[in-house]
This record gives sequence, C-alpha cells and structure tokens, in this order.
Amino acid sequence: MSRATSKRHILRERGVGRARIIAEAATIFLERGFADTSMQQIADAAGVTKAALYYHFASKEELFAIVVQNGVNALWEGIIARAEAG
Repeated sequence: MSRATSKRHILRERGVGRARIIAEAATIFLERGFADTSMQQIADAAGVTKAALYYHFASKEELFAIVVQNGVNALWEGIIARAEAG
C-alpha cells in the first residue's frame, strides 16, 4: 500500500470512527441522560480509547451538542421531505 493510499485509509477510518462515536453517544445519552453518561462509557461503546474520544471532541458538552444538532437536522430533513412529498 502506498503512503498516499495509507493516508486516505486512515482519514476514512477517522470519519467512520467519529460517526460511530456520535451514534453510540446518541444512544447512551438517550438511555441514561447527559448527567449519568460518562465519556468512558461512550468510548467503550464505540470501541475507541478515551484519548481517541477526546481527539474528536473537546468535552462531553461538545459531543452532546453535536448529538442534539444531528437530531434537530434529522427532524428538519424529515419535515422538509414530507412537505415536498405533498
């Protein structure tokens, strides 16, 4: 594998890892609530280290804000799709 190919592979995995973290965080926040969810629980569920989690997100608050924003975006997309469908 060439160096450029290897770098693209790593970047693709980072994107997948970030998406997996957000998805797992959403599930855990929904089940346990913000206060009863730890970054370690999210890291364990996503299959990453806590250090990797903090590589992607500076804090639990930042991760929660992204989870909420994704939920709001999905809601709006559904509303728009339904309105456009007639």
